Parts: sequence; structure tokens; C-alpha cells
Amino acid sequence: DATEAGSGQQAAPQAGEINLGKLEPIIGTEQQSKDLIDFILKDVDENPLSIWSTEIFGRCLSEIVRDGISAKLYSMPENARMKLQETLIKIVNQGNGGLIAIML
Repeated sequence: DATEAGSGQQAAPQAGEINLGKLEPIIGTEQQSKDLIDFILKDVDENPLSIWSTEIFGRCLSEIVRDGISAKLYSMPENARMKLQETLIKIVNQGNGGLIAIML
């Protein structure tokens, strides 16, 4: 993994892996954040979908992500939500297994 001085950890993508992007410490030190990421990714090699059932702060990661995305979507203006929906529909319907990246 490449690391930028003082600005978090950069996750290096590899084929078939989930790229978490740039990781900034949210709570605690940079080392504590790295330890949390290691904990989340510990079983990913054997079972890539296991990441979503990982419990963090008493909730599974899939619930945390779903709630976060829902909160972002509900805070967006209606016209922006509709444009995002139309774009995702096009990507899904016209795509052939490509990458979907959503920046929130």
C-alpha cells in the first residue's frame, strides 16, 4: 500500500478486490484506522462478501453503508436524485459488468 505523509492510507487495488480508496482516520490515530481496516478485510480473501457482514460499532457494515447512502440521497435535491437514478439505470442496462463508482 502506498502511503501519503500525514494524510491517511492509500489502498492499492488489485484484480478482484474492493478498492476502499484513500483512508482517512475518523476516530483515533492513523494506526487505529489501519487496524480497523485490517479487521474488516481479514476474511476477504476466502470470502469476498464477508466484508458486508463484519460488525463494527455493534452494526454490520452493510447496514452502516446503506444508512449512509440513504442519508446522502435524502439530503440531495429531488432533481439531482432523479438524474442520479437515470444515470445508474443507464449504467446497469447498458453496462457489461463495468465499474460503478459513486462519490458522495
